[in-house]
Amino acid sequence: MPTWAWLLIAVAGLVAFVMLEGKRQERKYGRSGSGTMLRAGLMDLQRHLEPERKVEILLEKRERTVHAESGDPPRSGPN
Repeated sequence: MPTWAWLLIAVAGLVAFVMLEGKRQERKYGRSGSGTMLRAGLMDLQRHLEPERKVEILLEKRERTVHAESGDPPRSGPN
C-alpha cells in the first residue's frame, strides 16, 4: 500500500478517535453550553480593555479642567 494511503487511514482514525472521545465526555459530563468559551473570551477581552477606557475618561476630564482654568470656552463635542 502506498504511503499516502497509510497517512489517509491514520488521519481518518485520528478524527474518529477525537469524535468518539468527545461523545464519551459528553455522556460523562453532560453537554456544555453553547458559546461558553466565546462568552468567557469576550469577558476576558473586556477586562483587558477596561483600564484603557479608564485612562481615556481621565484624559477627557483633564482636558475639560484645563480648558475651564485657562478661560477658553469648552469644546462642544460628543460625550
